[in-house]
Amino acid sequence: MALALPGCARYYYGDAAQLLERADLLQASASAVDALLAGGPLAPGALVRVLPPRPLGLQDDADAPLLGQVLAQQLAARLVQRRLRVQEAIAAPDGRQAPVAAILAGSYVRAERQVFVQLRLLSADSGEVLAAHGDVLALDADVRALLQR
Repeated sequence: MALALPGCARYYYGDAAQLLERADLLQASASAVDALLAGGPLAPGALVRVLPPRPLGLQDDADAPLLGQVLAQQLAARLVQRRLRVQEAIAAPDGRQAPVAAILAGSYVRAERQVFVQLRLLSADSGEVLAAHGDVLALDADVRALLQR
């Protein structure tokens, strides 16, 4: 019952109710893109390369959990909904990629009950941070499964 009524659970259980809540990755991704674009750092139709958020300290992408890939897909979808063009992080068969206006990159770290996510919208020309956003995801069963790889 607490899962269906998180507001009631929070009232009854206090801060411990966060353990009972589920992470809403779709809503978190949409809100993150909206926050990154709030200041208007990109012109409509700009091309953005989306890189999957990576766990802090990871050296080899082959070991990356699925969470980053899922987040990247959701972030890309929201960018398209906001009338931006998106380039996937995969290289073209000939190795060339179209010039992009910005790169959306990020990182995350798993804590005991939550995952802290940091996203940055970077200028492709200078590497300057155009916008940044931080969020916290509840470490529910779905997020835990995506972190297992």
